[in-house]
Amino acid sequence: MPELPELEALRIRIGPRVEGKLITAATVNPKKAHLLRYPVDNFALELPARRITSLTRRGKHMVFATELGGGGAPRWLVINPMLGGRFQSAGGDAAVPATEVFTLRVEGKQELRYLDFRDMGRIYWVADCSREVPAWDLQGPEADSVGEMGLDVFRKRLRRFRDELKDLLRNQEFLAGIG
Repeated sequence: MPELPELEALRIRIGPRVEGKLITAATVNPKKAHLLRYPVDNFALELPARRITSLTRRGKHMVFATELGGGGAPRWLVINPMLGGRFQSAGGDAAVPATEVFTLRVEGKQELRYLDFRDMGRIYWVADCSREVPAWDLQGPEADSVGEMGLDVFRKRLRRFRDELKDLLRNQEFLAGIG
């Protein structure tokens, strides 16, 4: 399962390729459409003409912030890759793998594909992450923010939980992005 280091590396690698780019087309593989937590037809129709304004990470989720090309209501594409999810950046003429769930074509004929060989990923197309992504608000602070948090705050957080260390580090309410 991708965790903080892998997802952060992905964010750093993919972000510059898609941030600020206009989505010109979106396609969904009908055999993998069950991974979308949104009506498939609406997903493919609503993403084009939206600009990816930023790519961030929250816990084990990759978060693509979008807005309509001329401004307008923001929406987020939130992806939890789980065990088998992968991202692929390719030219429009590259062969599409059978594990493709969806493809976003962006300006410049570049494609961002989400692949999932285990069919376990979760894909949300939402207007409000807190309301529409399960357990979003229950996530604790980011694991890489412990230094900023300070030792005293971290100790206080530790006192609230009585789990063994391994279980504690897997608990997304304690620290998001690990385990």
